[in-house]
Amino acid sequence: MINRLHDKGELQYLSINQVKQKITRKVNYSSFTEYGNHLVKELTDVRRFGTARSYKFTIGIMQTFAQKIDIKFNEVNYDFLKGFEKFHLTKEDNSINGLAFYMRTIRAIYNKGIKDGCIDKEAYPFSEYKIRVDPTKKRAIDISHIKKILDLQLPVEHELFHTRNYFLISYMLYGMPFMDMAFLKVGDIKNGRVVYQRKKTLKNYDIKISDPLNEILKFYKVGKSKKDFLFPIIMREEPKQQYDWIGRKK
Repeated sequence: MINRLHDKGELQYLSINQVKQKITRKVNYSSFTEYGNHLVKELTDVRRFGTARSYKFTIGIMQTFAQKIDIKFNEVNYDFLKGFEKFHLTKEDNSINGLAFYMRTIRAIYNKGIKDGCIDKEAYPFSEYKIRVDPTKKRAIDISHIKKILDLQLPVEHELFHTRNYFLISYMLYGMPFMDMAFLKVGDIKNGRVVYQRKKTLKNYDIKISDPLNEILKFYKVGKSKKDFLFPIIMREEPKQQYDWIGRKK
């Protein structure tokens, strides 16, 4: 390790403590897949199940493409990425944006690997490989349709009762994702506002409740404490099972 730091010209700029940290670093993987699975466990431990699932799924697709379980960091180079691109796009119904999802995930794992000293930054394949995306066509629902849904009165026992309400709630909360809606608790409604943190980005939101939204929320608050989930979406106790359940319900 000392020789590597010297050869790379980094040794002279590091303090004794920084050199010690690099030498005693606990993370030491040459395998991209092993390191990726290490990150999956870390993410699962801190309940970032969505990101963990994305990492795990992407690693699985990479293994299918490479036709082996163990993929080394130095194998994930420009040629590997171009081959993976061709592998993905030659399959029916696969898209450029789907490929971009996988590539961003691979890039995220690789960047973390560089930071943890698993691979030299000089080997970074995304300096040459550029992730492509197709612009998503903007989709906007006509306001007249929103009014029709808002005016639609359904009995509680109707199979679309909750679906109608969830759509309107999401719309009136500026596009709240279904995942965040599922985890919303009665206590997140404070002083006429919905206050929550988005699961994916950890960004905080504080949104005023309109009169139409308040009418819908009142129905779901009846008989519940502040610690209860507001909506009857989550039917599991264990956190990971909750995320998996919501994923199937979307």
